[in-house]
This record gives sequence, structure tokens and C-alpha cells, in this order.
Amino acid sequence: MTLTKQLLNDYQEKEREIKRIEDKIAYYANYVTPMQHGVVTGSRKDFPYSQCHFVIGGADPKSDDARQKKLRDLMILLVEKREYFLNIDIEVGKGIEEIQDAVMRQIIEDKYVRGLTDLEIAKKLGYERSAVTKKIKTFFGTL
Repeated sequence: MTLTKQLLNDYQEKEREIKRIEDKIAYYANYVTPMQHGVVTGSRKDFPYSQCHFVIGGADPKSDDARQKKLRDLMILLVEKREYFLNIDIEVGKGIEEIQDAVMRQIIEDKYVRGLTDLEIAKKLGYERSAVTKKIKTFFGTL
């Protein structure tokens, strides 16, 4: 497979999507199930019996079931996305290693794998930001 800008953008998007799903899983795993409260009528056990009201509370079982289902669905989705990402990761890794120019290889890896900005890459390599941007555009044939 040829290394394209679209493939690299998909790679970055899948990585962000996996992170979003992991964050949702963490949220639902730590989610506190809402409590329900109610009032019931009863009587005291002391004689003479007199009517009184008791406040009771507990976790809403329907809400917890929905949370558990959402958590299971997210886990399944995460496995699917990770599998797809792994396939893209392999292709991107191969494509980057096939780049002959070492500087270009470093730029592409820094930008699309490590998520650095053009400015960060430029500072790292001792270039102007515009030079890095131009090299990327030239590499993809969009200059």
C-alpha cells in the first residue's frame, strides 16, 4: 500500500477515536449509579402501634443495567477500532520506512505518528516552520 496523506490522516483520526472511546469507558466504569428515594408507610413496633413514614433509598437497577450495557458496547467497539488501527499502523510503519530521504522520513513520522506540529518539527530539526510545511506538501505532490 502506498503512503498517502489520506492514509496518514485516517491513522491519526483512528488514534484519536480510540482515545475518545477509552475516555468514555473510564467515565462509565467510574459512573456512580443514581440513587432512588421513596417514602413508605409503616408502623412502629412499639405499642400502641402508630403510623409513620420511612424514607428508603437505593441504586436504580434500570440505570445500572443501562450503564453496564453501554460499557459492554463500548468495549466491543474499542476492540474493533484497535484491530483496524493495528492494520493501519502496520501499513503506515512500512510506508514510513520506505521513504528514502531520512529528513523526510523523520518529518512524516513526527507529524503523523507522534502528532507534532510543523513548528515543533522545525524547531527539532533546525528549520523554519514554512520549510517543513513546504517539504510535506512537496512529498505529497500538493505544492
